[in-house]
Order: sequence, then C-alpha cells, then structure tokens
Amino acid sequence: MPRRDDDTGFRFAPDETTPVRPVRRWGLWALGTSIVAALVAVGAYVYRNPLSAPEWLQKAEVLPKPAPTVVFKWRDKAGAWHVTDVPPGEGIAYERLEYHRDTNVLPLPPQLRPKD
Repeated sequence: MPRRDDDTGFRFAPDETTPVRPVRRWGLWALGTSIVAALVAVGAYVYRNPLSAPEWLQKAEVLPKPAPTVVFKWRDKAGAWHVTDVPPGEGIAYERLEYHRDTNVLPLPPQLRPKD
C-alpha cells in the first residue's frame, strides 16, 4: 500500500515493486536435454552391442555377455557330417559345440602359425 505524507497529500511510489518474470534460457535447457539424450542413446547402443564398447568397459563386467551359439555336430549312417542347431534323433552320437561371437573359429593360416 502506498505511503502518504499527511501535510501535503502527496503519495510516494509504492514500496513493493512489480514482480518481474524470469527470463527463460531455452538455449541452456536445449543443450542440457541434448546431452542427456545423447548419453542415453550411447548407453542403449553399447548395451545392445556390448562388443562395440571400449575395452575398459568390457572388463568392468557391467555389460551383458553375448550368448554363445550352440551347434550339434554328428555323422549319419552314410558317413556324412552334419552340423545343425538341434540335436539329432535318439541313438545317434553327437558333439555339442559352443561358439562365441568374439572368438575366431577358423584355423590359423600356415603363414601366421608360430614356428617351433
């Protein structure tokens, strides 16, 4: 409420000032949101593709291990070899093999083999 000088009837300016709306900083908000979105995207990609993560992160054991591929190797009555993802019928001897995505399953070429 304004003050009043009793002698002159003059009114002074009010003590309270009109509240000023704060200036929104959209640029800073957009930058922060973009950084958070980028971190979430990178985290999701690394979680879905753990072998693409840096070596230090793979050693930290916070990422899921890729599941191995299981195959069954067996020989039929004619002597032919078969490799399938399901075991053969009963009575047929088979070998269960596990392969990991990050393991080389091809033999080492002769020129790369260590010399004894």
